[in-house]
Amino acid sequence: MKSAQRLTDISFPARRYASGALALILCTAALARDPVDAPARAQAVAVQQSLAALPTIKIAVRHAGWYHLTQPQLVAAGLPASTSAQSLRLFADGIEQPLRLIGKADGRFDATGAIEFYGTGLDTPFTDAHIYWLAADSHPGLRVPVDDGRTGGSGTAQSFPFTVERQDRYIWFVPLKNNGGNKFFGDVAWSGGEADETLTLADLDPAPPANAELEVALQAVTDDPAVNPDHRVGVSLNGVELGELDWDGQGVGVRKFNVSQSQLVSGDNTVAISM
Repeated sequence: MKSAQRLTDISFPARRYASGALALILCTAALARDPVDAPARAQAVAVQQSLAALPTIKIAVRHAGWYHLTQPQLVAAGLPASTSAQSLRLFADGIEQPLRLIGKADGRFDATGAIEFYGTGLDTPFTDAHIYWLAADSHPGLRVPVDDGRTGGSGTAQSFPFTVERQDRYIWFVPLKNNGGNKFFGDVAWSGGEADETLTLADLDPAPPANAELEVALQAVTDDPAVNPDHRVGVSLNGVELGELDWDGQGVGVRKFNVSQSQLVSGDNTVAISM
């Protein structure tokens, strides 16, 4: 089934409207986090501390996806070969994660067995590895529920919306005052000219049910009190003008553009930012 990819939540470099030196730097989108109450956080810390004192298998995950680890792989990493499948429990950040067990009906976890789970990586200035802890316990762990997928209805959807995101982070801009927010950015852009950024898409639906959406977020560096707005840039996609984005001061300019899916191509799509 082909997906109706959505071009959204993307940050690209741009140029400053007024003349001058360094103008804009690639901005990374802020990620909203669900609030966690203090007791739950304390419990997670306590669980993580107890795991650190136990013989566990640490699994480093760097990309979001479904992971399959065989019993021989786990034994090679230090899991006792006599471990019962039902005793296996998986944790991340002190919170138990559901597992899918593959093995014999009698519960034996031999060389034909395996575990599967959905894991996600990290995206921080310090690491991209998210550590999952596999431990054997006397209490059965969480398991992934199994459904054969049969329903009484008939499906009509032939595709689904999908987000493709670009967030370069290789320049640290120290002087930026953003209340302790992210100071890592991508390409540096100067006044004048045009900046082109590439976004790669695949498996586009040839007859999508809705349009795509492009979101551009730009971080300003300079602030000229004599100019309002300080920054004005034009945005185009694959040679088609989408509109302008303007804002004032040393802040973040954000705008979403409604894009016909016919403007997208499988492969490289070019977003151009210009004065």
